[in-house]
Amino acid sequence: MTIYSTDSPGDGDLRGLTRLNSAIADADSGASGSSKPPQSPNPGGSSSRLDETSDEVDSPSLFSQAVRTPTVAIGGGLLLLFLVVALIAPIIAPYSPTEFHTARSFEGPSRDFLLGTDQFGRDTLSRILVGTRSIFIVSFSATAFGVVIGTIIGLAAGYYGNKTDEILMRISDGVMSFPSLLLALFVLTMFGPAIINVIIAIGIVFIPRVARIIRSVALDIRTNQFIQAAEARGERGFYIILREMLPNAWPPIVVESSIRVSYAILISASLGFLGLGVQEPTPDWGLMISQGRNVISVAPWLTLAPAIAISTLVIATNIFADGLSRLLLAGGRVEGANE
Repeated sequence: MTIYSTDSPGDGDLRGLTRLNSAIADADSGASGSSKPPQSPNPGGSSSRLDETSDEVDSPSLFSQAVRTPTVAIGGGLLLLFLVVALIAPIIAPYSPTEFHTARSFEGPSRDFLLGTDQFGRDTLSRILVGTRSIFIVSFSATAFGVVIGTIIGLAAGYYGNKTDEILMRISDGVMSFPSLLLALFVLTMFGPAIINVIIAIGIVFIPRVARIIRSVALDIRTNQFIQAAEARGERGFYIILREMLPNAWPPIVVESSIRVSYAILISASLGFLGLGVQEPTPDWGLMISQGRNVISVAPWLTLAPAIAISTLVIATNIFADGLSRLLLAGGRVEGANE
């Protein structure tokens, strides 16, 4: 398209009309698709770097999302508080948990003993603080033991399938047919009450349950193309399970671990209540409840203090596990994080 003027233009007007005709011609050719694509205003690549930066800003890290998730922040904060108490309990405890004050047995809460004393005059607050360490050691160690073994069994059953899957799952079903506490009691009556035996007993309870969860995840991962590519390369099954399947199954593993911790706390406290958990003189919350239940009308603080501690720790663990499961299984998205 060209514009013609009926006037007698001068040299300046001719140059202006020439530039205008060229601009219109470029516009026409661009509309018809014959023009070159517009060049980037910054050919040095800074625009691509800006895009990468904007992606990083739009996709915050998992930790930052977890901090902005109320349930994860509250539950994780309470768990962190209990963990700190467990680490520094001997330092902040007013008295030794095994120190007797026989002249002051069954003394109610006072300035000297904030949570009172037991039948031997031992400070209840000191025993609660130091008992945090044993509950953490037993619960987290048992959970780690059960989750590691259960994950290996579940991944192997999901990958190999056929007879391997059938045998492993039928054994798991047989173990799961026993109630959790009854199975733990059965193991402890065989090996005796000790911390290591309590850890093994609770871990055995968790193994088949974790295995079934991870097996379902492995069955889904097994159909992906990167597994077929690894098999085409001639990789062995053990390599594929550990290097290909395990890294892709970690979100369900983390969620399952956080859930199992709360069950481990309850089972550990139940075993302690029955006298088969952590033994004297080591403080144990379940054992403290058992010792105080006979004198609950005279010294209710002996039962209420450890019961509240157990309830708070279990609630904190459940809140954290619920928030973490929502965060991980939603692909890292936080609902309402930007509101």
